[in-house]
Amino acid sequence: MNWTVSGEESIFWLFGVAGSGKSSSMGTLHNMFVDMSFESRLAAFIRFDRNDYNDASMFIQTLAYKLARFDHRLGQAIVDELTKNEQIVDVTELSTQFNRLILEPLRKHQQDLRNGGSIVIIVDGLDECTRSDRAETNSRDQLLRLLVNNPFRLFPFVRLVLASRPEEDIKQMLAAQRHIVAFPLDITTDETKDDIKHFLEHKLSEVHEKHPEFLELCRQKNAVNELSMRASGLFIWASTVVAFVANYPERLERVLKTDVPKNALQALDALYETALESVAGEAGDEDIQADIRRVLGGIMANRLTSSGKLSHANNV
Repeated sequence: MNWTVSGEESIFWLFGVAGSGKSSSMGTLHNMFVDMSFESRLAAFIRFDRNDYNDASMFIQTLAYKLARFDHRLGQAIVDELTKNEQIVDVTELSTQFNRLILEPLRKHQQDLRNGGSIVIIVDGLDECTRSDRAETNSRDQLLRLLVNNPFRLFPFVRLVLASRPEEDIKQMLAAQRHIVAFPLDITTDETKDDIKHFLEHKLSEVHEKHPEFLELCRQKNAVNELSMRASGLFIWASTVVAFVANYPERLERVLKTDVPKNALQALDALYETALESVAGEAGDEDIQADIRRVLGGIMANRLTSSGKLSHANNV
């Protein structure tokens, strides 16, 4: 929040491994701006998702739509640009779309917009953009190159906040750029570990309200400390394990019997393996067990088929 008001750079890049809290941070930032009501300077919140919105070629058009809704002057300027050239939305060069649909409207009302304060654009899940092997249709690469070129350098009142995993192409493009603040979410810090402990204490106490004996079991097993060690700094691990053990004391004991993982990836593997083994082995859940076998069988068959082992997949 401080950076959106007084930061010198035009882009803030928050990055970290899966489950480290990037989307939660972006969601919290979004909600803080929304709570400011009419004083909010949030112009756009765009979240890439590998299933629902993963095409970077649509990013400029989406941003133009959000800006048009944010400020009626920008909206009219964007309509004017579209009226001049309706085919601009079909152009495959993102930089061309950006110049016409974003930069031109900003130039037209630059002074008035500057007087209103910072304009904030939040983009979550940049790594969820799909790649293409063809240079002319690789919109993800085009978008990254656009960010490298400091697109809002002439408009210092525009503040762009990005969040992503540090995938190689993103890291190579965005790291060490003078106009980009690179802020890593370090899952190894004591602060992160303390936050996860606090989260576990709060969530496990909520379970206790319905099952008083559960809290006593947690105390006996030193559950908060033991679980926080196994989380390896991942909030997604802590959130998942609470949902898994709530109302099922025997599941808590299963998780606590696992070894403390050496890294975050091992932590997730151990948790999901324990969860699957527990659910598949619980009495009275024959339907769930059958569903698990179907899903895992489908995944295995698909992987084997894609590897050229069709005959073996059919046998499986």
